Amino acid sequence: VRPLKWSTVSSTAAAMARIKSVAMAVVASVALMAVMSTYLASSELIISDILGQGDRFPLIFGAVAVALGVASFVNGLLLRRFGLRRILRATTFWYVGTAVGGLVVALAADGRPSFSIYIVMVGATMASQMVLLPNLTSVAMAPMGAAAGTAAALLATISTAIGSLLGAVVDSQVSSTVTPLSVAMVVTGVVLNLVMPPLGRDLPDR
Repeated sequence: VRPLKWSTVSSTAAAMARIKSVAMAVVASVALMAVMSTYLASSELIISDILGQGDRFPLIFGAVAVALGVASFVNGLLLRRFGLRRILRATTFWYVGTAVGGLVVALAADGRPSFSIYIVMVGATMASQMVLLPNLTSVAMAPMGAAAGTAAALLATISTAIGSLLGAVVDSQVSSTVTPLSVAMVVTGVVLNLVMPPLGRDLPDR
């Protein structure tokens, strides 16, 4: 086990900022973690109060969690068959589609959509995050060589810290409408669309 040295941490952080693919993966991870933290913080308010499913909140929250777990498991199977580039492209397309769909449904209902439709959109969007996040970490670590361990810790710290702060801002806007969460998801989809094309060029097909 190597001792922790701040010089190692700072040099690794500087390298992460210089390498374009790593920096873009960090930005995308921050955006995804902002959505994740918003969902975790506001899920009870959204499901119980806004969508009117208070008595069933534990069951619904658990069902979405199961969907996220299944997505994480399936990710490993799909990676072996299709490769990282294709998985990232397809999942980004899926993320954007479900995020936009959720926003359309939310706006059409003035922020208080039908539970059955909206929860499917949110669940599908959140499930895709469980595919995107670990794969973005793989992309970010590939060029880091011997510093990959320190870089992985930095990526987790940065994405969680900044994502949580951004999520807190979005969560503060969720009171009687689901629209802030849906807007955050669409904004994250835009970030992914900006980041993925250049990232994909550096990845093998399989």
